[in-house]
Amino acid sequence: MATEINAREFYRRWIAAAFSHAIGPIDLWSGLIAALLTVVGHFLPAVAPLMTDLLWQTPLWAAAAVVVARLLVAPYWIWKAQEQAILDLKTEVASLRREYDFAFAFDGIEVHESRRMDPESGKIVEIFFQPVLKFRNTLGRPIRYRVTKLSLDGKSLEESFINRGGVVAAMSSTTFYCPRQPLNLALMDKEREHDIEFEIRYGSPDE
Repeated sequence: MATEINAREFYRRWIAAAFSHAIGPIDLWSGLIAALLTVVGHFLPAVAPLMTDLLWQTPLWAAAAVVVARLLVAPYWIWKAQEQAILDLKTEVASLRREYDFAFAFDGIEVHESRRMDPESGKIVEIFFQPVLKFRNTLGRPIRYRVTKLSLDGKSLEESFINRGGVVAAMSSTTFYCPRQPLNLALMDKEREHDIEFEIRYGSPDE
């Protein structure tokens, strides 16, 4: 969750960035400019007396130059660090999403059959069969999946969905139970073939 940065926090980060950043070109040039003042006094005799009077101030001006330069550059350092952090996070998220591309494996289909008997005659009066889709999560973290399309022998079963999926734990298997379908009693003892088509979407549980 995003948090608001108040003025105090901004200035705290500004000062911290200014005085905790590693020594770099800013410090070097600031020190060189201050040191140049003593060289001027040596090669320009006309200003030598002035430079002699200011010699004790040279370290102070050098330190002040470094501080001012760092304070001016600190906002850029803060921005650069934040941009790098954002880039690193985007790269990590993209890498995690690529891991999901082939993480959900399809392990096959089972068919469950149930029968309803007439209590008086003991004869079979209804037969139902239920396709069961088997999936496996190969990642070391959970996956959320959703069946978006399901048809049996060309007939859509989407309207009779009880649920469309769920979350599969890390390195675990799951089963998706399709809606039960009635079977023609005339085909009870015959070999049957059915065409089942399905589409799924899966990804992070947070998506």
